[in-house]
Amino acid sequence: MLLRHAACWGAAAARTVVETLLPPHCLTCDALVDAPGTLCPDCFGATRFITGPECLSCDVPLRHPPGGAGLACAACTAQPQPWGEARAALVYDAQSRRLVLGLKHADPTELAAVLAQMMARAGVPCAALALRRVRATAPLGELSAAMRARVLDGAIAVRRPRDVAGRHVLLVDDALTSGATARACTLALLAAGVSGVDVLVAARVESKEEVLF
Repeated sequence: MLLRHAACWGAAAARTVVETLLPPHCLTCDALVDAPGTLCPDCFGATRFITGPECLSCDVPLRHPPGGAGLACAACTAQPQPWGEARAALVYDAQSRRLVLGLKHADPTELAAVLAQMMARAGVPCAALALRRVRATAPLGELSAAMRARVLDGAIAVRRPRDVAGRHVLLVDDALTSGATARACTLALLAAGVSGVDVLVAARVESKEEVLF
């Protein structure tokens, strides 16, 4: 027991020394914060959470939603998505981009932790290697929605279809922009025999398209 208390005290003391020598900074700026892996008040205030109303299919925020149920954006009305529902924690803008791109390119664990807290927990087993790219694809950052769709057409496949057949799958990604990646992954999963696909992302790009219902 004494050894356990000594170990706990030693770990706490080590954290105190580290935080004294290297005080924690905000995840998206250089401001000092009280605890590692957090945002400063200004950055948190600039973070735009999606709280509704939003498209029930792709979760894009709706600026001028019509009355009634079954809201959908113009893009999803014109071309229904292959998944069931999509949900995002944040609007993808300059602030959330720092979090999302920081995680995508630098892969710091503290960013993963804070984004995970913002995203709803699915509470189901994770299959991190269920999908694979069957061919190399160009970066999508500067491509239009149509070009993204062409690049990803047939580029995603399920590694072991028998592992997902008959299951309802929650597809998790960092951001939803044109939906090309989510669509390619969803179509691959449906072709492998899953019963349905929903989408959960950290951030959703806003759309200026007219809202329909």
